[in-house]
Amino acid sequence: MNIKISYYGQSRQLAGKGDEQLDAEDNVTANAVLKILSEKYGEAFSTLVLSDEGVLRKSILLSVNDEITDPNQTLSDNDELSLYPALSGG
Repeated sequence: MNIKISYYGQSRQLAGKGDEQLDAEDNVTANAVLKILSEKYGEAFSTLVLSDEGVLRKSILLSVNDEITDPNQTLSDNDELSLYPALSGG
């Protein structure tokens, strides 16, 4: 199945691109895709998006098809998974 990945903020810098297509297994979760991307882009990317326990960091927001989502959401063919830096106010 085909997933479009869109990167924003520091994840874009670490991936070296704004978006890409990923061929993934059926019924893959957003968190599983993050683990695949962490293996692909290395330790700096992994540290940015995943905790030591392998779960999404609070400093990253995920959306699927432009809706904020839980990292355990199962993705479908042609979904778009976007990684955003969490915003903070002041």
